[in-house]
Amino acid sequence: MIDPFVILAPILLLAVVALLQFVGCNWAFGIHETVETPPVKYVQVGSKDAVPSDPLTVITDPFGMDVTSGNLLVLWIWYDSAMSHVSDVSDGVGNTYSPAVPPMTGVAGLANWRQEIWYAHVVTGGSLRITANFDPMSPFTAKKAIFAH
Repeated sequence: MIDPFVILAPILLLAVVALLQFVGCNWAFGIHETVETPPVKYVQVGSKDAVPSDPLTVITDPFGMDVTSGNLLVLWIWYDSAMSHVSDVSDGVGNTYSPAVPPMTGVAGLANWRQEIWYAHVVTGGSLRITANFDPMSPFTAKKAIFAH
């Protein structure tokens, strides 16, 4: 014969856990409240599209407003040189930028063009001017652009 306490013990345990959760004792079970994060939204953009006189850099125009601290910045950098690449990206407040993917070279009629995606997360905000510096071993004065989102 099955002992009734064997059957009732799990049910009683679940009832006690439910009661403790109901009165706010989740910490006793290592259960933490879930915090709903707001959805990601597009905030602002800054860009520069030109044939710069400096063969080693391209700089964004300032954003239309200050960048908010804690945001994610994504940069799309494209240029007319299959032989060069972006060596680093910087801004005036010291945010750290990293490449998201390796440089991508175009095909067919765009074989001389390249694009790169860089990002900085949890940025220090302010009035940012972002500079992309190109490989000093292969300078070029062809068209370059940087779009910061």
